[in-house]
Amino acid sequence: MLSGVQAAVGYNLAVAAFFAIGVQTAFGLGLNLTERRLYGFAAAFLTMVSGFPAGFMQLVSYLSEPDNPWFQNFPGSLIEWFSAFDFTNATGIIPHTIDFYPFFVFLQGDLHAHFISIPFLLTLIGLCLALSKQFSWTTFSAALVVTGFLVGLNAWNLPVSLFLLAWTAYAATKKKAFLYVIGLAGCIFAASLLVGGLVGIVDPPLQRTDVSGFLLIFGGVFTFISVAYLIDAHTFSRKDGLIAISAIVVVAIAFLLNFPLAIAALLAIPFFYRAWFHEEYPALLAGIALMMILFCEVFFINDPPYGSPPYERMNTVMKFYLQAWVFWGGLRLHIFSSG
Repeated sequence: MLSGVQAAVGYNLAVAAFFAIGVQTAFGLGLNLTERRLYGFAAAFLTMVSGFPAGFMQLVSYLSEPDNPWFQNFPGSLIEWFSAFDFTNATGIIPHTIDFYPFFVFLQGDLHAHFISIPFLLTLIGLCLALSKQFSWTTFSAALVVTGFLVGLNAWNLPVSLFLLAWTAYAATKKKAFLYVIGLAGCIFAASLLVGGLVGIVDPPLQRTDVSGFLLIFGGVFTFISVAYLIDAHTFSRKDGLIAISAIVVVAIAFLLNFPLAIAALLAIPFFYRAWFHEEYPALLAGIALMMILFCEVFFINDPPYGSPPYERMNTVMKFYLQAWVFWGGLRLHIFSSG
């Protein structure tokens, strides 16, 4: 209103501006970790531009006779298929939910809180990376201000932002006061389970995500790269045979209980281990991302507009998966920095 710019013009400028700020921030993280512009561009691309391989699966569906589980076959020519291509189909991979990634909301022009908060979430990650290298009350205060701003902008960012900042501050200072913050947050969550339906429990097994849907969203650039990173970073010993057997048993039980994404917790443990004992800080971001994904399989935030079955967890998946995409990108930054 102060600038006198028409709303239709200002809205489109804002969409482009927030996306540009996110790209710049991701580029800065990659550049500062590696001191190489190429990896800065790669970080910006993988975080802000890359997306689901849904388009490829739609092409596979077109080229094959039967429909695949997500997309129906198209009867026309390849040119007709391309001209009728609907990029919004990628948002319905998991039934009864909405699945977003940063570039989708930019391409859609979706100027909502979950989109506006992305560059500021990247800013918080950058400040926490700086804190992990050298603790400074000035940097901590800046991170705290950004956290508070994020909460005002999009309250869905509070749990992971607060956990990230508290863990980082404790790891850098070893002051137990920061652990108490994490404990207090856990108590508040436990209380919310008992009070007035603020948090609900996902009704298994119909509402849970299957492995194929998970891999179609977090497949190549996340899961497989992360597994390869853990294998490459691990020093194998004799006890690894027992660990491998235990992992197989856990996976088998998870599938028998129709809870396949319980393996996310199994994958998160080595990331937290490397972040804590090997001080590979970006591994913490991958662990947090996996725990957010696991949270969506067990709980949902009772958001009144989307509270009716079977759409209880629609908004929860949309908000936390988008954050998980940004956080998990931190591991890729670490892979770049380590060569």
